[in-house]
Amino acid sequence: MPTTERTIVDHGVLQVEVAGVRERGWGQALGEREEDLNAVAVPVHSAGNLVAILGIQGPAVRFSPRVMRSAVELLMERAERISSAL
Repeated sequence: MPTTERTIVDHGVLQVEVAGVRERGWGQALGEREEDLNAVAVPVHSAGNLVAILGIQGPAVRFSPRVMRSAVELLMERAERISSAL
């Protein structure tokens, strides 16, 4: 069973989603790309510009929203280290 039936195809909905990602500092996909696949990603910046992302994905059965939140903390820490080194 998919974790969500949502795929963003409307430009207005996409703008709202992007604003939320910018505000919290990370993005997620719950069954969007593939039905049983979840993912999280964080930005890597250099001189104020987005230069890369760090992300992780996994089967929804093992990569639940709770596990995803734990992964975000680690990804954000690593992204900050990389950004500082650039």
